[in-house]
Amino acid sequence: MWRRTLWIALSLLALAASACGSTDDVRDRVERVDEAVGLLQAIDTDGAWQTVTDGLDALAAQNGYIAALHLIEGPAAAPGEFDGEPARDISIEMQVDSAGSAQLRVTTSEHSAEYYLAASDSDQPGSLYRVEDGRYSCANEAGSESLLIRSWIGSGFAEYALGQAGTQLLSVVSEDGEEAVAGRSATRYTLESKVPEALDILEAYDDDARPAALDAPESPDLAGDLALDDETGALLRFDSTYYHAEQAYGQTLSFAVTQWGGVPDLPPPAADAIETPCP
Repeated sequence: MWRRTLWIALSLLALAASACGSTDDVRDRVERVDEAVGLLQAIDTDGAWQTVTDGLDALAAQNGYIAALHLIEGPAAAPGEFDGEPARDISIEMQVDSAGSAQLRVTTSEHSAEYYLAASDSDQPGSLYRVEDGRYSCANEAGSESLLIRSWIGSGFAEYALGQAGTQLLSVVSEDGEEAVAGRSATRYTLESKVPEALDILEAYDDDARPAALDAPESPDLAGDLALDDETGALLRFDSTYYHAEQAYGQTLSFAVTQWGGVPDLPPPAADAIETPCP
């Protein structure tokens, strides 16, 4: 999927660049060039990936919050319609203080667990500890559950929020009204994948150098919306449904801030409470 998407993006760039020397070839070619340029400009200005990551960065800069996240993914017959037991069904309740430390309760179909995520002074998430009976054990390498937790407090969340590489790279947002989230005034935006539009442009562009990878069957789908705080630009809510018909695989993800600010400082674990320290 990601290789094909890279071909799509590079082909669009090549087509857009061809405007400099070939605009007088034929009318159809000029139209394709204009469409490619317009699509790339839309992705640059309103790209969903950048919107989500910027919103997460703004949220992390606030004075703490409480939020909830729910991710389901697995074999699916249609968008949001999973076949049998999902490959992953995970809910995370998070309380994040102003420094970026977090207490989290993680619930799956198999278990429930408590975690503590230490604040970090770098772009990388801090140490993650699993908490059981007041004892802390390092969980940085404990598996996909821990990776999801650590990536959430940072822009890595976009990897889960926007499906596979195609919709991450070639998706945009458009303003769609106002709403209130956690007592905050917010602007709502609709998500839209531009993969089908990109393929339509390239299909109409007749070029012997057009990579065969672009002719493979493809049917990614992304739908959803998000809300950004009007004052700070922080991400307050996110809902998406991703579906890939060829792979018969889907994902739904929801996130919402339930309390803005007012989160007390979360102290790090005492030295004598650490069962297994993180390196």
